Amino acid sequence: MAKLVVLELGKGDFNQEVEVILEIGEEESRQSIRVKGALPPAPEIPQRYQLWQSAYRSLDVRHRIKVKSAQTTNISIKDIVKDCSNSAESFKDSLSGWYKSDKFSSIREKLFQEIDKSAEVRLIIQTQNNQLRRLPWHIFFERFLDVYRHAEVALSPPEYQRVEKATLGTVRTKVRILAILGNSAGIDIEEDRKLLESLPDAEVVFLVEPQRQQVDELLWDEKGWDIFFFAGHSSSRSDGETGLIYINQTDSLTIPDLKNGLKKALEQGLQLAIFNSCDGLGLANDLASLHIPQIIVMREPVPDRVAQTFLKHFLTAFSRGISLYAAVREARERLQALEDEFPCATWLPAICQNPAVVPISWQDLGRRFIPGFSPYRGLFAFQEEDTSFFFGRESFTAQLVEAVGKHSLIAVIGASGSGKSSVVFAGLIPCLRREGNWRVVSLRPSDRPLYNLASALISRLESGISKTDSIREIRKLATDLQQEKGALRDILGEIEREDSGTRLLLVVDQFEELYTLCQNVEERQRFLDRLLEAVNHTKNFNLVITLRADFVGHALSYRPLADALQYADLKLGPMNRQELQDAIAQPAYQVRVNIEEGLTERILTAVNEAPGNLPLLEFALTQLWEKRRGGILSHAAYDEIGGVEAALARYAQEVYEKLKLEEQQAAKRIFLELTQLGEGTADTRRQVFKQDLVKLAQSEDLIERVIQRLAGAKLIVTSELEQEKIAGEDSRPAAVVDVVHEALIQHWPLLRQWVSENLDALRIQRKIETAAQEWQGKGKPKQAAYLLQGPKLAEAENFIQSYAETVALSSLAQEFVHRSIQQRRKSRSILFGSIGAFVVVVSGAAIIYYQSYWNGTIFAVQTTDFNILYHTLPTKLSYILLHGDVEELRRTLNSNYGFFGLVVTDCKTSEKDCPSQKVLCLTDSKFRWKQRLSVKALSRHPYDLLRNPPPLLTERTYENPFKLDWKATGKTNKGEIIGRVYYVRGVPPSLWEHYLGWWQNSSSAETSLQGHIGSCKWN
Repeated sequence: MAKLVVLELGKGDFNQEVEVILEIGEEESRQSIRVKGALPPAPEIPQRYQLWQSAYRSLDVRHRIKVKSAQTTNISIKDIVKDCSNSAESFKDSLSGWYKSDKFSSIREKLFQEIDKSAEVRLIIQTQNNQLRRLPWHIFFERFLDVYRHAEVALSPPEYQRVEKATLGTVRTKVRILAILGNSAGIDIEEDRKLLESLPDAEVVFLVEPQRQQVDELLWDEKGWDIFFFAGHSSSRSDGETGLIYINQTDSLTIPDLKNGLKKALEQGLQLAIFNSCDGLGLANDLASLHIPQIIVMREPVPDRVAQTFLKHFLTAFSRGISLYAAVREARERLQALEDEFPCATWLPAICQNPAVVPISWQDLGRRFIPGFSPYRGLFAFQEEDTSFFFGRESFTAQLVEAVGKHSLIAVIGASGSGKSSVVFAGLIPCLRREGNWRVVSLRPSDRPLYNLASALISRLESGISKTDSIREIRKLATDLQQEKGALRDILGEIEREDSGTRLLLVVDQFEELYTLCQNVEERQRFLDRLLEAVNHTKNFNLVITLRADFVGHALSYRPLADALQYADLKLGPMNRQELQDAIAQPAYQVRVNIEEGLTERILTAVNEAPGNLPLLEFALTQLWEKRRGGILSHAAYDEIGGVEAALARYAQEVYEKLKLEEQQAAKRIFLELTQLGEGTADTRRQVFKQDLVKLAQSEDLIERVIQRLAGAKLIVTSELEQEKIAGEDSRPAAVVDVVHEALIQHWPLLRQWVSENLDALRIQRKIETAAQEWQGKGKPKQAAYLLQGPKLAEAENFIQSYAETVALSSLAQEFVHRSIQQRRKSRSILFGSIGAFVVVVSGAAIIYYQSYWNGTIFAVQTTDFNILYHTLPTKLSYILLHGDVEELRRTLNSNYGFFGLVVTDCKTSEKDCPSQKVLCLTDSKFRWKQRLSVKALSRHPYDLLRNPPPLLTERTYENPFKLDWKATGKTNKGEIIGRVYYVRGVPPSLWEHYLGWWQNSSSAETSLQGHIGSCKWN
């Protein structure tokens, strides 16, 4: 650790003995050594200093000091330089004698005794005497500095205080520098500007010869500043108490003129002020009252070349990581090369330090507090911008960089949750970027790998084109990739010709999606073929894929890919204990947050180097971060989150339980939709269009609200995907939803329970969805060969009946099944008559009601199950009524719970146009009249009816019909539905087909409800 040495100069001056106290200690700790001594009277020192100062200021050079009037002299430059050098030697002799005085010996000896020669030393001179402050103290301590090569001298007032700056939980961004380029008459400060502009990771705002208001306004900038820089003319009063900076040709400012603005800048993080201008000790004295941490000034007028040379060497050393004191010393000593022309140039730079503040490094600058920031990524993969917090994979990253340099194709293979994506995006890519000649394109295959490849290439490589043109180009390229051999190789070759010095890296992340989500075998093979063509025949091209270890067999099943992967893969194993420790501790250290003693070991024990545990670890660390107190991650907070093992499941359960009942039902369906069932492998996540989550009994508003809640809790992620134009449809971006990480699917017990309970339904649903996607990919043809037929169609219809509430089909799949049903109906070519008849069947008995003036359909249900009566059945019947399928209706009528009377009609006028009898009746299992249910009791919301079913009443009759509002995707079409029960015996089954066939052709039912399958609301 660096040593802090403070030499306090107390009472006395050059005419009387000066009291001296030496304190030596470690940086950021109390002084451990305190020694008293003295410096004898030395009146010759200020006299000789004045002689040297006079000779120095007589040099005919361009100083950055405000010149009052032109001066002429007949003395030669050589004589002045010689006179300056002689005066300097005389002055140095005086200082050397003062240093060697007996009264100072106790301090001198203690310095050499207590400090190791290799230590970095800050030697701070504290005094209120301006004459003593002006001395070049590095000359006084010349012998000490010769021995201690990592020491440098600074000045400080005796009174100071720490200015607190929030560093806990801050993020390092670019170093912000406010640079004022003031009055430059007769000098060149353009070089200063170029030096500042060349700084790495810096945002420099220049004010050139500004007005006072401009300076003040920028000092109050809410983003804050790290460095305040001034170049131009400046000066100090002869007593050294105050100074001036000349901001333009007519105006000057003192530090008190900027006091409020500088205080604000200090509160927001100002760490360093640099005055690369003349005679700056007065400025430093003014700034000391504000307790600015570090100030660099020139103690005398400074020639242009000296100022520029010092600034160049200081900024270069400081920005490459050398400490501020070491950088100042290096830059100061390199001025010696100019001393033939500019005598005593090494005497000019001076550091003025607030001793209560540890000197900053370049890496300490640029820290900003960002609300919601965490150095841990939770269930998200580390990205390129997270590289400064990515630890534990340095060794593997080095191997990966080396492998990319040798092979065109590299597969990163590892278990789910081993960090494959992170090591590529936060490890490999930043390393390649630093080489300076790489372009990176990345994608996930999803269910349309060729389209996604085209989209990634166009979006990254075609800048400046409109979104419409971009979509057009994506479609064209996707078609070429599908149809043309060598299409990818051609486009990559063109890129290489346009920029021959650049290499292209294509990253295909989550490569297993090619097998879990893309069910089109032909497209999968085309995608692999195009990639392999590019790998084998394109210069300056590299392909990196990330692949789950349990899908290696799938990849090897395609022989060309298996051959390409020979000796072209890197296996990413679990982190060892040291790597895990770095992944836990280093991100916190980067933001100055401490981990309570023993907690890291406790977390390591819980993780236990098991493969796939990294997401759980990162999630637990993220939760731990949210509960930090006073910059500390504590054992108590770790207990509160449930440790690594339970943190994720507990958090997901807490989010779920805070939802309302209807929101929980929607959340269940969302998570089921986002789970891809494994076939001999673990379940994974699947990406789903948001529009396909809006199904049946749940409104679009409800689904949107739940999605936002879950996304806000970071359990799911939403993004935008360009849709491929198909069959004349508009091509526009669509919102997609995805589970944040597979770890949620694997480690949340409630979700595992949901999947287990609905496993059969999910498997059938995914089969239908896959078939629908293939149908869409072929342009949605109408021919029966492309649609569902026979047992497959029957399975789809049965699925809709049985699982519509929990595992619904997407809008595409619904359309696919509907088209299949229509095609089957059309192929039967049944001829139907136009009769005004209504057929009802209950467990083998038919009921007919004839009303010639009323065009509609009626059928009945027998049940006392109110959940079926008011929720399940309307949902199922809505689908039957929409699609008008005879076989579907027969199968539904033959179900084990029977039917109640429903009439679907286009009667939308007055009550007198409808029949007078308005009662919904229930029958028992023997088909006899039992009790009648009040129609008035149905005038409530269906969810209310589910929670509070209406009671069975005695027979009554009501005159007003009840209505249903049919909803779909938030839009409402009111169609009047009137309930009846008619119990008639004697209709033989042979008549069912005839009457049901008529209903199937009836235009009123299909027209009134067309496109409005959805939830129903009782008014």
